[in-house]
Amino acid sequence: MVLITGCTGYIGSRLAVRLLSMGIKVKGLVLPKEMDKVQELKKCGIEVFQGDLCNAETLKGIGKNVEFAFHMAGLHSSVDRMTSLYVNGTKGLINELKNSPLKGFYLAGNGAVYGDCGDEILYESNNTNPTHPFGLISLKTEKTVLELAERNQFPWIIFRIAEVYGDGQYDPFKNLRNYKLKILGDGTNYTSKIHIDDLIELLLLAFKSNKTNKIYNICDDLPVRQKEFYEEACSISGYSEPEWVADYTIPHRIRLSIHGLRMLSLRMSNRTIKEDLNYKLKYPAIREGLTDLFKRHETVNSNKISLQM
Repeated sequence: MVLITGCTGYIGSRLAVRLLSMGIKVKGLVLPKEMDKVQELKKCGIEVFQGDLCNAETLKGIGKNVEFAFHMAGLHSSVDRMTSLYVNGTKGLINELKNSPLKGFYLAGNGAVYGDCGDEILYESNNTNPTHPFGLISLKTEKTVLELAERNQFPWIIFRIAEVYGDGQYDPFKNLRNYKLKILGDGTNYTSKIHIDDLIELLLLAFKSNKTNKIYNICDDLPVRQKEFYEEACSISGYSEPEWVADYTIPHRIRLSIHGLRMLSLRMSNRTIKEDLNYKLKYPAIREGLTDLFKRHETVNSNKISLQM
């Protein structure tokens, strides 16, 4: 059985559906307030476990029959709240899994652990020097997994996932169409992206492989400057470009908020995971990913208009 924390989230829900479609039993950790979100997954056959990573007592028994765990739960909140979820919650979760026949623990991390790295190409062997609170918390979470894996002797993989885009919640066309976006900085910083379809395939390949005790960057082949991503999206769609908020006008507290993450320059390399898993990306660069996504976006909008007529 595979446990997925964050199973109602953007990535976790898609991963759960794919695993269930493969005939694999899945248990999903769900907050009591999220029970309405898990109904479709229940129809697919997911086993629901109600609990809260911020309350270790609610995790009692979660490890029953679990052989693999995808730790995908995420939260953007205060430093204290995020520390409670990511660091303390990870400790509590692993403590409950340590008596399970655990064959793999997979952590969804992120590139913020590298810091703000300018034009430098970032490999997994690079030093980590986080400059943003979320990066610091993410690095503490990684170290927690590594320490407990060594102590309890279970295999692990840490995925440093780039900024995800795709249909639904993280469709940039949806946001460009519906809002006048304001993005911090001047857009000259590098950003690493990954299309949700490629991300799910890579997670599944890692799950099916015998590769463990590895750290992997998950991103596409061609990191671009933040401004280039939106210029490409607007060129494809005809939508107006976002407004860039001048660096000198941004208060320090905003820089340290979750919105400040987009100011980091992260030029990540995916060489290791592509070589290890022998994977060819469906969307190797933003042009392919955005072009296909806009076609889907327009199809959905056309269908909505047809239904209204």
